[in-house]
Formats: sequence, structure tokens, C-alpha cells
Amino acid sequence: MIVAFEGLPGAGKTTTARMLAARLQTACVIESTHDHPFLDSVYRDDARHDLEVELAFLLLHANAWRAIDRDAVTVTDFTRVKDLLFARDMLTVAEDLDVFKRAYSRLHQGSADADVVIYLRASPELALERVRGRYKLDSHRLFETSMELERLRRIEAQYEAQHDDLGRRVLDLELAELLQPDEDAQNSKDRVADAALELLAPHLPH
Repeated sequence: MIVAFEGLPGAGKTTTARMLAARLQTACVIESTHDHPFLDSVYRDDARHDLEVELAFLLLHANAWRAIDRDAVTVTDFTRVKDLLFARDMLTVAEDLDVFKRAYSRLHQGSADADVVIYLRASPELALERVRGRYKLDSHRLFETSMELERLRRIEAQYEAQHDDLGRRVLDLELAELLQPDEDAQNSKDRVADAALELLAPHLPH
């Protein structure tokens, strides 16, 4: 069984996935973003080669996705659908999108969607605030310094359009209802992870 987290950059997918996996005492698969060969160009508008960027993400994610043991509960911070969603936003040249779709279909041939997806719903404004806070603390996140609110709004629109296709079952977790101003960061993370566990519990195998 695959339990995956999705949401805007900054929503807390990786942190919550790790914490949920710890609570469930099960495996956790985290996307290796820092292995991306063109990472510094992901959110830049200049000198960017969108097809190469998206294909590199696809290769990283597809390799990890196909290696997941579906006979056990595994928590991840991405879905296989994520790459297709981002490609539809990034690849404005029809031929490039066609190349990507064919590669996507080939690499994921025989693989299945996540059994349960927990969508961490955050506004683009909240996501941007969180992104700016985290790249100051994590050098692997410096590529996000070029992130703009308009880009997050476009990503949000893609997620909303593809919401029901993210996995076999999609559960929404509203971050605005869980986060409190000026609260200790660890308390906020615990509250989100606890809420995710409560939301997921009825869907876990007995």
C-alpha cells in the first residue's frame, strides 16, 4: 500500500511524510531533489531547458516509484502523477509535451497510482512564505529562491484540475485550519502529522 503526500512546494510534504512513517513504523520514500542535474534552473526563467528539467524529474521519481514494495505500507512525499502535472504547466511546446508523455507512459508501464493521497492544501501565499523560510535553513533548497507567487498559483491550478487523479483515493488536509500564528515550529509539524494519521487511519489495512 502506498500512502503519498501532495501539495504545493512549501506545504510540508517531506516533513509530514517522514513523521507519519515514524508514527506508523513503516518505510518512507523521499524524492531525491538534490540529485536533479539541472536543479538550479528549475524556477528560473532564463537559460532554462524545460524538457530536460522535466525529464530529469521523471527519471528520478519513476525509478524510486517502481522500487516501492506494494505489499507493505510505504509513505512517500510525491505521487507518480506529480511529474505529469508539472510538465503540463512547464512544457508549452506541444512537441516537448508529447515527448514527455511518451516517456512517462513507458517508464510507468505496469506501475499503479498511490492507494491513498493526502493533499496538503495550502494557499499560494502561505506556501511562498514557508518556502522562503526553509531555503534560509537548508542549502539544498537554494534553487527555490526564484520561486514566485504567480508560479505557485499556476501549480495550484494544475493540482485543482487534476485533484481526483492524484491517486486511487484523495484526502484533503487543510493547513490553514491546523497552523497557528507564532506557534513553535515543532508543535505545528506534530499537529499536521497527527491530523494526517487521523485522516488516514480508516483506510489502513487491518
